[in-house]
Amino acid sequence: MALQMVCTLLAGYSFARLRFRGQNILFACVVLTILVPSQVIMLPQYLYFRNFTFLGLIPLFNQGNGMNLLNQPSVIYILSLLGMGLKSGLYIYIFRQTFRGLPKELEQAAYVDGAGFLRTFLRIVLPCAGPGLITVGTLSFVWNWNDTSFLSWFDPKNASNLMFMYIKRTASMQEALNGISSKVPGDYTFLTTNLLYQNAISKTCALFVLIPLIILYLFIQRRFVQGVERSGIVG
Repeated sequence: MALQMVCTLLAGYSFARLRFRGQNILFACVVLTILVPSQVIMLPQYLYFRNFTFLGLIPLFNQGNGMNLLNQPSVIYILSLLGMGLKSGLYIYIFRQTFRGLPKELEQAAYVDGAGFLRTFLRIVLPCAGPGLITVGTLSFVWNWNDTSFLSWFDPKNASNLMFMYIKRTASMQEALNGISSKVPGDYTFLTTNLLYQNAISKTCALFVLIPLIILYLFIQRRFVQGVERSGIVG
């Protein structure tokens, strides 16, 4: 979430305030990342990380071979950092709309007072973009928390993502219950074959996985709605 916010924040501000050649074409590419399903580019991404070269530099130090980054969590971090993570195109769009809604006079006044570009961005722009930050942060956290597609493609051995582990365990409920029954008294092992008992365990696990998301939304509900309204994606 943090890597996605940093990357999309800078990209969104650049599209909103800077003027450079090919800007409209690049932003059209950003919009395409929103419209095109991630499954379409799954195979190229898989092959790229199967033989990761980083602009052709890694083979220079690795006997002419690339690095195999599959089955490693670093793939998810690289995608997020480079703006190709889960729904990054949408986050860039939200930040662009948020910054375009801010008065330019605030930044111009800061420049007149002697503030540089970086100081103006950190001290003036970011505090005014609070609703957009909350919106993107919430969406990024929720979608990354619930995502299993990227993990199943690039890091299927991941054991730290709760939603991913929940889906894997409930897909083989009998195996999971057999592991539980080995740790409980013998009088209760007969419950593992009861369908109602299995459903109860599955729903309880789902509740525990979703509790952090529910708590998060209860605290930021108002600011989240404000951010969605100001970004112009309602309706």
